[in-house]
Amino acid sequence: MTEIPGLKISISDKGHGTMSLTDYENTGFGINDSRFKRFFRQAKSFPSFYLTAIRNRLRFLQDCEIDFRKTFCPTLDLGDKIAVIDKHNQFMFQESGVLFKSRFRFDSVITDVPDLPLMFYAADCPIVILFDRRKAFAKFHSGRENTLKNIAGKTARKMEEKFFCRPADIVAYFPSPYICEECHFLTFLGFNLEDREARRIKPAISEEKGGWKLDLRKAIEIQLRSEGVEQIIPNDPGCTLCNGGNHFSHRGWTLRHPHHTKSGRFAVVTVMRNV
Repeated sequence: MTEIPGLKISISDKGHGTMSLTDYENTGFGINDSRFKRFFRQAKSFPSFYLTAIRNRLRFLQDCEIDFRKTFCPTLDLGDKIAVIDKHNQFMFQESGVLFKSRFRFDSVITDVPDLPLMFYAADCPIVILFDRRKAFAKFHSGRENTLKNIAGKTARKMEEKFFCRPADIVAYFPSPYICEECHFLTFLGFNLEDREARRIKPAISEEKGGWKLDLRKAIEIQLRSEGVEQIIPNDPGCTLCNGGNHFSHRGWTLRHPHHTKSGRFAVVTVMRNV
């Protein structure tokens, strides 16, 4: 567990079992399997795997002394949708996404509600926290697609718009492991250098034979600094792929086991205290 004054951050590892975004086990899926074959295997593995995943989530939250009935765990997407949770609407989000997959699809959540646990599942993408100790905090997921949609900058602007957080007062923190620049190789099929946001984060992109490498943290920092967020806590949480012994890595599994796509997720839970 990581402590920042005013925040409690808890991160699961493989000792807590599989924290899966899906409610079925992916093991045994061939990359070229038909949709019917995938559906059949999902349906076959759903009951036992689903119950195991739920037990692991509840055990982890219990270890963190967090009430799952108050926890909000959105379904992460590849977009830039942002949820704003305040004292008036908090109850519609509580207990969503823990026992069942949440119907709320967001990659960023901002709240000023104390003691409201926010849980995200991650595999290789950075989970980033923005915190204004006097007012509110935000938590967002920023993979390649989210970064190209500037979810970091949009979240910082939304904090200012909804809760009057001055960018100079916001602290940014990268609490959990994520894929490093050396491991994050992109081919021309998955990346467009002519994209407007790609041009803006160009210092975070380095050319390699056959493609490019993307430093996600550097790209996010460029976006945050362009919004006036300068307080970024220097820390190295490690890489899920090259240091990934204790945390799940989707890319690590598919690279090492090209005929299967079994992949877990680890959970990152954040609670604001005494604002």
